[in-house]
Order: sequence, then C-alpha cells, then structure tokens
Amino acid sequence: MIGAASSLQVQDSGGTVARADGLPLDVLERRVGHRRRMYATQAASNSLVSLALLVYGYAGTVSIVIPSAYFLCSVG
Repeated sequence: MIGAASSLQVQDSGGTVARADGLPLDVLERRVGHRRRMYATQAASNSLVSLALLVYGYAGTVSIVIPSAYFLCSVG
C-alpha cells in the first residue's frame, strides 16, 4: 500500500506533504461537491428503475426477485 500512497502524496522540499497534482483546494472542493451530486442523481435514477421493475413484479411479468436484486446491486 505504500506504493499506492506514494503516488497520491509527494513531500515538498520542506518535508511537508503536498498534493501530487498540485490543484488548489477550491478546485478539489468543487470536484467533491460535483461527485456528491452525481451520486445523488445515480441513486435517484436507480430507485426509479427499481420502482418500475417492482411494478412489473407485482403485475406478474417478472419475478419479484429481479427488482430486489437490481436495487441491491445498484446500491452496492
């Protein structure tokens, strides 16, 4: 794991840990915010598809296991 950590962090000449890519903190915070919004959008999308599959399950078109498995896989 030291090899993985060393690719993410670099020590500057003062011995303190610096970011390897050198991006400013505000850019990194924006990326984190965008990533969280995308996770929420994906969760909403997967929930809607699971709901549609659940309707098919109650109608008898597909087994009720299919929407359950889809939801669990999408959450994972």
